[in-house]
Amino acid sequence: MDLAPAATPAPTNRKWTRFWWALAIGLFGLFLARAIEARRDDFLAYYAAAERALAGISPYRAEETPYRYLPVTAYFFAPFTLFGIVVARVVFFVANYAAAAAIYVGLRRRLGDLATFLLVALFFRFHNHDFGNSQINPILLLLFFYWWRKRETNLAFSTLAFSVFGSFKIVPFAIGLPLVLRGRWKEISWIAILTVVLNFLPVFLYHDGPFVFRDWYLKAKEIDDPVMLPNIQSIQSAAWWLLDGHFPLETFKIVMRVAQAALFAFVLLAAPRKNREAWMIAGTLAITVLTSPLAWKHNYLQFLPLVALWFAEDPRFVEKRTRILYGVAMLGLVLLPAAVGAWNRGFADRLYFMPWTGLVLVIAGPLLARRTEIERLSSA
Repeated sequence: MDLAPAATPAPTNRKWTRFWWALAIGLFGLFLARAIEARRDDFLAYYAAAERALAGISPYRAEETPYRYLPVTAYFFAPFTLFGIVVARVVFFVANYAAAAAIYVGLRRRLGDLATFLLVALFFRFHNHDFGNSQINPILLLLFFYWWRKRETNLAFSTLAFSVFGSFKIVPFAIGLPLVLRGRWKEISWIAILTVVLNFLPVFLYHDGPFVFRDWYLKAKEIDDPVMLPNIQSIQSAAWWLLDGHFPLETFKIVMRVAQAALFAFVLLAAPRKNREAWMIAGTLAITVLTSPLAWKHNYLQFLPLVALWFAEDPRFVEKRTRILYGVAMLGLVLLPAAVGAWNRGFADRLYFMPWTGLVLVIAGPLLARRTEIERLSSA
């Protein structure tokens, strides 16, 4: 699938093509084996939630079903209940893997082999977690790309895809800010109407009617600080391990948030005037994943595709220096945490840090898009 309209396809070659096929087949076998052997993963929650939803029962009340998505989303897993849990998990994995493959095929067409390889290196930890725990993130990202690809030609279906994506994760609705700044009022209206209608349907489908949203709220707010993890996944994790016993948890949170805010301020102030927005975005992503624990969390994936698309809109993205900038920033997200994690020391990942990242991206993204549009008009 094409990821962005009016983009020039990047060159590819046969050696890379053979490499991609070998990598795709190898990873498919690896993750499929894990799916078959899985005894406990997120798909158990999806499957049980769908069974309860089809019976009109709240998917949130069973303790063995830690389901936290909005009520309507449970029905999207209903087709999998036609199979036993083992077969259903495999079918779900195949759909997830196909979605991820489609995304990378589109990225390769637009960005070329080298940039796509750097993104694969970045996303490996994310995909390792998604596939290993049977999470739905690849399918949701494919819905995002469908929205982007079809938003100019089929507004109704593209905004429906976005509304489904947002109904699962909610945070993507922050993308509404760039749409407001770009004056996309018709698109915003479609997203708002479809989201409201889609999420109002559970009132008629569950026995509890509107009270099912109360169950969702009570289940969702149980999420607090991340769980104890047996490995190092970020600089913040390493700091907690080194300072364990010296600071109470609440004091540690304050110290880390101040440190993160200082790093973000440094990125914004130190960004060179030339290609400023690109530096702001790349630096923000790097700092977020390097400093924040639970670096495998799906939260970081939600804005990354949008950033890649904004870069793809910029004519200078095809230039070597810009692609190297983006690639180095992305690769750094993987290498430094991996080096720290090689210590193999267990400690607690305490909290993840998302608001600053989203704020910078939704502000810098429209600025980048607007500057690009002005340059195109002036050169026409």
